[in-house]
Amino acid sequence: VFASAFRSFLRNRAGNVGLIAALAAVPMFGVAGIAIDTYRQMHAQSRLQAALDAGALAGASTVNTTNEGIERIIRQFAESNGIGDLIDANTGLKVTFLPNGAIHVRAVGTIPTTLGNLLGISKLNISAESEVMAGRTGAEVALVVDTTGSMNTEGKMQALRTAASNFVKIIDNTNGNHDESMIRVSLVPYARYVNVGTSNRDAAWMDPVNESGGNVWHGCVGSREYPYNISDTSYGDGVPPIMNEACAQPVEPLTADAARLLDRIGGLTGQGLTYIPGGLVWGWRTLTSKAPFSEGASATEADEKNIRKYIVLMTDGDNTVQKFAGSPEHKRLGNGNSAPAADKLTLELCNRIKSDSVTIFSIAFKVTSNATRKMLSDCASSGHNYYDASDPAQLSAAFNAIGAQVAAVRLSR
Repeated sequence: VFASAFRSFLRNRAGNVGLIAALAAVPMFGVAGIAIDTYRQMHAQSRLQAALDAGALAGASTVNTTNEGIERIIRQFAESNGIGDLIDANTGLKVTFLPNGAIHVRAVGTIPTTLGNLLGISKLNISAESEVMAGRTGAEVALVVDTTGSMNTEGKMQALRTAASNFVKIIDNTNGNHDESMIRVSLVPYARYVNVGTSNRDAAWMDPVNESGGNVWHGCVGSREYPYNISDTSYGDGVPPIMNEACAQPVEPLTADAARLLDRIGGLTGQGLTYIPGGLVWGWRTLTSKAPFSEGASATEADEKNIRKYIVLMTDGDNTVQKFAGSPEHKRLGNGNSAPAADKLTLELCNRIKSDSVTIFSIAFKVTSNATRKMLSDCASSGHNYYDASDPAQLSAAFNAIGAQVAAVRLSR
């Protein structure tokens, strides 16, 4: 009976074809799985490299600590960038301090395959390495930070306070290693308007402040007419005060006083709508050697002393107001949802700033609009200068990575 059944099975062509197809499918699925896993491997290595670079830069910038402290910071940064699923933090990451002062970091790990087991391949190796060198140059940095009402939600304001404070501490650590403060930082909170401080009411660059008839000026300023609203020139056309309007905390000019900066950052609160060009142009103005804020190095001094200038622009959302011709105020469009003219002005302003030898870093914090993320990416001086942070840990990682770069630390490979 068995022999008869076997002969019948062999004569069944449909069954044979199905069996052969099934057997052939095994390696086919395995090959397809390897193709998928190769892409996953490339993505994982990219994540690992970015985390390693950020960790190495942050560790190298902490100049007032021991090698053990630096290594601890590097490991913490690597872990905070969400790569715990890729490497073992204890055995998969090695930090080496080289004789020339450089710090070399190497990480190795694995990712499990999907269908590779069908071909006997259960995991793929990944690796990355980074090396940093400490430089010795000065810098001026404008922190241009979003203090709109939306920053009061989802713990975003506290996340900003923490991230910006860590940035200042990195800078302060670097300054503490030198006889003079090499790096100075300004703070420019912005929302619908920027607050230049009521102490500037009689400044030559201001339009007259008229508080008659019960009007009150809290330090808020609007925009001059184009193109002066995106420039740092011709203040005969004065900056217009916005009356009876509450706005962000006052601008803090360039300073190396970390305690003062930390106090100001700790007091940040959010209210109002978003007008990015306002914050951006005032951030630029804090970096120059002429009024309204003249604490910055002149172009000649910056060149002689190798002083680099930076803007760190951070926002959690879209431009929601824009300037209309003939009015210094920033108003909503009829649809109330977006402000395309403000987006266009933002990019034009970014290009002007970059052409003035200022490097721009941009950070999108929980930004949902693809158009706004692209605008911020295009605003940055390069793709490496743009950060897309979706949670507080990533926001801190972005500020720390930028702080490390500003603190005269550079990736050598």
